[in-house]
Amino acid sequence: MPETLISDILKEKLQCSQVRLRRSGTSALNQFQVYDTDRGDFFVKISASRDFSMLEAEGKGLELMEKTQTVRVPHSYLSGIKDSTAFLIIEFLDLRSHTSQSHEDLGRGLAQMHLHPGPEDYGLDHDNTIGLTPQVNTWTSSWIEFYRTYRLEFQLRMIEEKYSDTDLLEMAEPLLNRFPDLFAGLEVKPSLLHGDLWGGNTAALADGTPVVYDPACYYGHHEADLSMTGMFGGFSSYFFSAYHELIPESPGSAERIKVYQLYHYLNHYLLFGSSYRSACVDIMRRF
Repeated sequence: MPETLISDILKEKLQCSQVRLRRSGTSALNQFQVYDTDRGDFFVKISASRDFSMLEAEGKGLELMEKTQTVRVPHSYLSGIKDSTAFLIIEFLDLRSHTSQSHEDLGRGLAQMHLHPGPEDYGLDHDNTIGLTPQVNTWTSSWIEFYRTYRLEFQLRMIEEKYSDTDLLEMAEPLLNRFPDLFAGLEVKPSLLHGDLWGGNTAALADGTPVVYDPACYYGHHEADLSMTGMFGGFSSYFFSAYHELIPESPGSAERIKVYQLYHYLNHYLLFGSSYRSACVDIMRRF
């Protein structure tokens, strides 16, 4: 998208009178531009018009998290389509690496977000994406039904369709049938989840305030948000200690978190290929 087009949008929609492009680049999912203006600094994500719903949903997720007033996120200003190109304009934040204190504050803030009052059902009022993969969030009264149907089975069927991997769904059956046992005696209250909380989606400001971004939000079991924190590193003991001070671990959490990790390994298999298949199989064989 030409610089002048985004500049015009910033002037027309956000009442900026002085606009300067600071830098531009490309991420794994889209292009981006950073603008300095007299009304603050903006980070603009740019993609094809077919990806508008993905960018729009990301903006809605940031708004949901911001409304809880628990964790710092970039403010979402505007999403739209202009000249066949989709865009999302959010607050630009100058991000740094985490410190032990910011990790502790992040754990506490995430727990507070998970404890924030939510709806009675699981899901969300709109679908979104996890990476580039569609994420279906149909409201469901049962967490077991929601997670089995719209997380694991949905991914398994997409993998079967893309890779003709007919064995994986069959291998998952024992695990899917064990869901009632895994959640026996556990009250699962719907919590607002970031949904894609790996180390690359969190950082800190210069003053140490932790920030999260690039969400794939929905309402679900709080343990699901901890699953990716244990997959690829990037989260210290300070984070977990602070989190569990507010939300203590429940019996069986280690097994359930493995099940929640399966969703993300399946998604990596779907997106990046069969090198992630063995990680999926290893989790299934535990059950």
